[in-house]
Amino acid sequence: GTWTGRSLRLRGTSLLSLSSITHYKMVDPSITITKLEDALQSFHAACSGNMDDVTSLFQAMSGQMLPGPVLAQIMGVQVTEEMVKSGAPITITEQQLIGGVLAALDETDTEEKLRPVIEAQTQLCSMRRENAQRRKDAVLDADLALDIEIRLLDSMQHDEEMLAHIAQVRMIHDAWRSSVDTSDVSKFPSVAIGPQLISMDGLSKVTHMGILTDEERDMFFIQGNDDPVPFLLARMAPHRGEKLSPTASARCQRFAWLARELTGEDIAPTLLADATLVAALDSALAEDLSSPATSAKVDAILGNVALGPSSVRAKAVETFLVESLTKAGETCGDGKIAGYKAVVLYAIMRAILEEDAVQGANPDEGAKGGDVSVAKSLAAMKAIRRRVNDRFFRKKWLPLESNPEIFTEFGRQLGLPAALEFFEVFGFDPELLAMLPPTAHAVLACFPLTEEYSASVQASKASAPPHDPAGPFFVQQSVPNACGTIALVHAFANLPSATGDAAPSDAWMPQFVSANKGKNPLQRASALEEDDGLAIAHNTMASQGATNPADFKGGSSQGFNAVLHFVVYVRGPDGYLYELDGLKAGPVRKGDAPVSPEQMLAASIDEIKKMLPANSEELRLNVMALCPSQ
Repeated sequence: GTWTGRSLRLRGTSLLSLSSITHYKMVDPSITITKLEDALQSFHAACSGNMDDVTSLFQAMSGQMLPGPVLAQIMGVQVTEEMVKSGAPITITEQQLIGGVLAALDETDTEEKLRPVIEAQTQLCSMRRENAQRRKDAVLDADLALDIEIRLLDSMQHDEEMLAHIAQVRMIHDAWRSSVDTSDVSKFPSVAIGPQLISMDGLSKVTHMGILTDEERDMFFIQGNDDPVPFLLARMAPHRGEKLSPTASARCQRFAWLARELTGEDIAPTLLADATLVAALDSALAEDLSSPATSAKVDAILGNVALGPSSVRAKAVETFLVESLTKAGETCGDGKIAGYKAVVLYAIMRAILEEDAVQGANPDEGAKGGDVSVAKSLAAMKAIRRRVNDRFFRKKWLPLESNPEIFTEFGRQLGLPAALEFFEVFGFDPELLAMLPPTAHAVLACFPLTEEYSASVQASKASAPPHDPAGPFFVQQSVPNACGTIALVHAFANLPSATGDAAPSDAWMPQFVSANKGKNPLQRASALEEDDGLAIAHNTMASQGATNPADFKGGSSQGFNAVLHFVVYVRGPDGYLYELDGLKAGPVRKGDAPVSPEQMLAASIDEIKKMLPANSEELRLNVMALCPSQ
């Protein structure tokens, strides 16, 4: 859930379109684009519309730097999120270039000022294209490949910044190892810092970036601002992939050193070069992960809401993958790569695989020219992770804004009776509460999900009573950010029968409650999680709030106070007040005596006040009441 005060409900602004920019730009009539059209046409021909080159042109013309994707959108180019993430090249047409320059002109721009800049950038583009063509014919021989490989290891061993980074990683890794039983395979995936960084931390690319001498850069026509890494990886790959070559052996020594420094595991370089061992590990693991039994096991984990929310089940799948990996290591390694050593060795082989892939190629294709690869098993592993991603993250629920208008509209879409609506509680003073209708059927509170509250939720599960079918209708929350919709379901499902019966029988909430009446909270959670239509409706409504949902990711960089959560208070069938929090195991009864509908609001407010920190200088809380319409 997402709370903000009314004054803080802001919507993110979108980029101006090209047409709107040209509309308000005040261009000196003496400057026309036709005077620069020939220069821009020559520039476009030289750069082939490459957005990186266009970005450099605009920076040279204006002295300001705009990211390529942003500049492309201003020019009317459709740039998808997938394009940005993949780093796929963006190209623009000649007319889009001319239109973009026209939009950027102001009264200070003259042909005398801009033409030399455009022509200079055209010359640079032409030179880069010529050098790129020359590099295609450049040869990096075996002796130089070996020399570069030896220098890479030496550079890593003497780079103070890299050594400091590695030491920090190792300290965190050792703290993990000292706190767990390292023979317990289920603990291995928790090593977010350690073997994974061999391939994920970019250490290899950083080292390659500065390894060539000035003379070598000139020999391969690599200019000052050119990125040498794609060329270097492509030219080194055949030498590294040649079985038992000196370069391949030197590369194994480099990765063995890096693995030892990061994890403390001593992996012999000869193991990394053992094509028979690696092939056996790759085949055994690929066969296991691609089997029908594994598919069924993964489905069972993903669908078992009793394990916990999506993050817990995703981690359970990772645990299963590591168990499969260590089992394959024990089967194929003849004791050489048992247990955690198998995890580290596999991380090295993955890093080698990715280092050998030419930029833009799929790492799953394996080493270019090499036969020591875990490509098949890594492809199977990534296929399983895509299934996790498809289930939990592609249809990610956005946070729902705590806004009475949104909850009323969304509630009526799902079946809330037309005679009811949500009202905002502006304060707890009697005169402010008197502004509300006298009868409340439910009270929703949205508040920061602090570490203390999260700990209390976990502690409460241990002492939670068994599910009581006669108690309030309750759904556990298994999907992140679904707490707002679950609070709405709780409010509706626990309405007095006469009020709830007024709902349209064919609407979603009446049907959901009816279909899941006899189920327990976890079974209801599973039914809600599987409902793709509800997720779409939820996200559609979440996108209509005045708050930008992207601002509320709840990541660790923002801290727990950035994660906001909904709970709801209702009258149970026995007349008592109950707190319904989907993070808990079940309803929690509040108070020692039943409450009337007229007492519901005041009783709920009394409970909500208990959640407020005594010394809080900022009230980060939003409260709504479900009442008869006025």
